[in-house]
Amino acid sequence: MGIRMSKLIGRLLVVLTFGWVGSVSAIPFEYRADQFSLNGFVEEFDSPTNTFSPWGPGGGGTVNYQDGYAVFTSPGVIQPCGYSFQCEVSSIAYESVMDGSNDYLVQSIWSKDYLAEPPGGLFGQYLYSAGEIFSVSMTNYSQSVATELSGAPGLGVSFARYVSPEDVSGQRVAVSLGDITGDLIFSLAFDSDSQTMSGAFSLDGGQSFRVFTSYESTGRGNLVLYGDPVTSGASEMPSPATIPLLGIGLAALGFSRRKLGKQYA
Repeated sequence: MGIRMSKLIGRLLVVLTFGWVGSVSAIPFEYRADQFSLNGFVEEFDSPTNTFSPWGPGGGGTVNYQDGYAVFTSPGVIQPCGYSFQCEVSSIAYESVMDGSNDYLVQSIWSKDYLAEPPGGLFGQYLYSAGEIFSVSMTNYSQSVATELSGAPGLGVSFARYVSPEDVSGQRVAVSLGDITGDLIFSLAFDSDSQTMSGAFSLDGGQSFRVFTSYESTGRGNLVLYGDPVTSGASEMPSPATIPLLGIGLAALGFSRRKLGKQYA
């Protein structure tokens, strides 16, 4: 399903790129990643790791390592998402940058006991470069936040591609609590021959996967794990413009000035 961004997203991109504010948490949040894997490499998050670094302005918010998890929690970096609407991000990035020369499969496993919660829960993984962003994420929007974001309320998993404010595509699957019988797995798979990126997810610990339609991609960029919930101001946000994000973390749009090793234009 294709989606069209409103002009407001262009304004948000400018704000997120240049206008960052404090780090006082408005609504507590917590998401837990149990494992990260990339083409046979596995990170179990048993202790602070040298394979991941804080990602984004403000030091990446708060990510701790405990009980075999990477714990993404408040306080994160508060960032304006337009008007009085605010999001809050805690994130880490894998040390190596994908150059798009070979196939790869990247997966992250997240605890089913720490799901996205309303009013604006959001967490997952994405591939970031200055030229494109691919995201697989879980959202849980209240009705008021969903209305402001032109999205759907309740739990859902999305696969989205952002190139520019005029070039955004996304797919979303609604999820009920009864569907979740094991830990969540988010997957991004790049095919270097076809130059395509596909997304998939599992709600039963990997026994079965739902695969989304693939998109064209260079396969280049940083791999990022993140929590990025809406934390305040959603009810005060003007409603004339729409923001169909379909699960792309707003934090992803604000990292065009961040330097972490090598980045691709």
